[in-house]
Order: sequence, then C-alpha cells, then structure tokens
Amino acid sequence: MTEVRLHEEAEEEFLEAISYYVQRWRAVANRFVDEVRAGLESVSEFPDMGPRISGQIRRKVLKSYPYSLIYVIVEDEILVLAVMRDNRRPGYWKRRI
Repeated sequence: MTEVRLHEEAEEEFLEAISYYVQRWRAVANRFVDEVRAGLESVSEFPDMGPRISGQIRRKVLKSYPYSLIYVIVEDEILVLAVMRDNRRPGYWKRRI
C-alpha cells in the first residue's frame, strides 16, 4: 500500500464537510468519515484506479456523498489535493500542485 497524505487545504475541506454533516445529523457525519477513509484506503491500495482528469491528476468519486478525492501520485506517496464537493468550481485545486 502506498502512503496517502492530504494537502493542508484538502484536510480543511474534509473537516469543513464533517462539520456541515455534524450540524445536520451526527450519524450522517460518521458515515461520511467512514466513506472518505475507505476511499483513501482504496486509493492507497490501487493508486491507478481513479480516472485521470488532468495530466497525472486522478479522481476517486465517493459512492454515497457528493464528494470526490482529487489526488496525484508523487514519487512514493499519494497526495490528495482536494476533498471536493462535486458541485464546486472545477479545477479550483490546481494551484495546490
């Protein structure tokens, strides 16, 4: 398995999303966290699984939430550039590379 690291801003997005769901229903927030973790594990185990969306940048769509993990393989690790809400402006994370 390849080590996965979240970009500082991706981590902030993740925490903001958790906060949003906690305000509505804690169980939904817990499932969101579980799904993101499962997505990160999946990407770690199979880094090439996500389709390329721009150059070497890949996307892992979450199943039950309108979010995607935007990531790139950098040397011996996977850098998650964004925990992106799917309706957000495309490509906003490109400056994080």
